[in-house]
Amino acid sequence: MKDPSKIAAFCKDTYSVNFPMFAPSHVTEPQPNAFYKKLILATGDQPKWNFYKYLIDRQGKVVNVYSSLTTPENAEFVDTIQALLKQKS
Repeated sequence: MKDPSKIAAFCKDTYSVNFPMFAPSHVTEPQPNAFYKKLILATGDQPKWNFYKYLIDRQGKVVNVYSSLTTPENAEFVDTIQALLKQKS
């Protein structure tokens, strides 16, 4: 699936996503886009599959990396996001 509107519809219908998302692009070597290149350099970990997740705090620091198998409802994932949202910038 490469059509941004279809991807957005899938995410909205499946996970009730209502935030902006990036358009499809290369995220792995040999030519990741600039954003993912920095994430790969910072973590030493490149995406293995679709819906790979990098959790970034308000200061731009990578807090954790989650596999594609981690669902948006995963308790650890949700708890970490909620804790980060409570922190002041």
